[in-house]
Amino acid sequence: MTEKKQGGAESLAASLGAALLLLAVAISGGYYLWSEFRTFETELHLRLGAIARVKAAAVATWRKERIGDAYTTATAVFLMPSAQKVLEGTANATDRTRVTAWLETVRDKYNYEDVTLTGLEGDVLISVGPVTPNAAMLKECTEQAFLKSGTPDFGDFTTGGKDGEPRINVSLELREPGGRRLGALVLGIDPEHEIYPSLRQW
Repeated sequence: MTEKKQGGAESLAASLGAALLLLAVAISGGYYLWSEFRTFETELHLRLGAIARVKAAAVATWRKERIGDAYTTATAVFLMPSAQKVLEGTANATDRTRVTAWLETVRDKYNYEDVTLTGLEGDVLISVGPVTPNAAMLKECTEQAFLKSGTPDFGDFTTGGKDGEPRINVSLELREPGGRRLGALVLGIDPEHEIYPSLRQW
């Protein structure tokens, strides 16, 4: 009986030892996996943060380029007698044809949805693009351009695009060198073509 008890005690001790060993392995393995997960999570956050910063910088650069387009186009208006006549309401058919062709070139080369010259009341003087932008939206853009007085207004997203789709407008007051206000330039941006593709590429 004594030998059997000793054998049972040794067997129990061995079982307990094995169980403790397995527990230690499980704890060590769990800690290792947790440590690896934390390392992966930290690296993932760092990578996502880096990507976000790159995307933010790209958007900021893109925005500056659009504002630069507005300044360049507005300056060109006053180098074109035909464009000034359109704004003053004295343009003939030839003048309007020339300005329309020029605005279409701006729209095509700078990738805008539409480009519009508006009058003092926000009325459309000439607009190029698939469709003429919403009149109420153009009036608001013109008013915002006048409020900024020489600084481009980079608007928020609006649903005034083709078929009610989102768009962004960059508008700038058009004022003669002598100070007389003539109207505004409105550049319409389709974010689906201009900004969304860049944000989708990770």
